[in-house]
Parts: sequence; structure tokens; C-alpha cells
Amino acid sequence: MYEEDYFMKLIQEFFQALDKAIHGKKSLDNPSDQENCVSDLYGSYFQADSAFFYGYDVMTILGFLRERCEEQDLPMMIEMISELFYQDALLKTDDALKNNLLEKALFFLSYLDEQSDTYSVERKDKIALIKRMLGRE
Repeated sequence: MYEEDYFMKLIQEFFQALDKAIHGKKSLDNPSDQENCVSDLYGSYFQADSAFFYGYDVMTILGFLRERCEEQDLPMMIEMISELFYQDALLKTDDALKNNLLEKALFFLSYLDEQSDTYSVERKDKIALIKRMLGRE
């Protein structure tokens, strides 16, 4: 019970921090501050710097996440990392890195969609949006 409450609070804090990084006044004044704030979230919430997540493939990242949380918490960790990949990609000007992050976001959202017992219109919409951004639809 306490672990579940803790994890839900962590998720809430993560999405608030991500929102602040994307939409906060400091971020809006300087795009590089925005990128730095988002980049810092990798270390703060996933205990590895952004270079780790940029450089490794999705299966390595999935294994990394599995090692760091209980099986019942994995879907929420995947939701968090997929949103971070997506938001980070939106900030990138380098097309190769942007596409890499979008591909990772797409993989993890699709993985969640296949594994989840819950239908999510929001998830389906984001999958379709990312596919369009990658030129697949």
C-alpha cells in the first residue's frame, strides 16, 4: 500500500517536473534551458544521464527499467520514459537525435499498448501522432 502510494506520488512529481521544464518561465525564455531541464529529468527519475538513454537501444533500456522497479510498477515507468522521450524529441533540432527519441517513445508506447489491459485513447492518439511525425502514416 505505502509502496503504491509512493510510486503514484513519484509519477505525479515527474509529470509536474516535466511540465515545468517544458512550460516554465525560465524554459520559455531560453530554449537551451528548456533542453537542460528536460535532460536533467533522466538522471533525477531514472538514475542515468540522458547520454545513456540516447545511446542505448530500446531493449537495453527496457532491461534497465526492469532492474530498477517491481514488475507491477514497470508500466508506469515505461509511461514516464516514453513521455520524456517524446517531449525531449520535440525540443531537438538535430533530426537524427529527434527521430531516435521518437522511435524510442513509439516503441515504449506500443509496448504499453500491447501489454495493458486498459484501452487508452490518449495513448493511441500519441502513437498515431508519432508515426505521422516519423513519416509512417
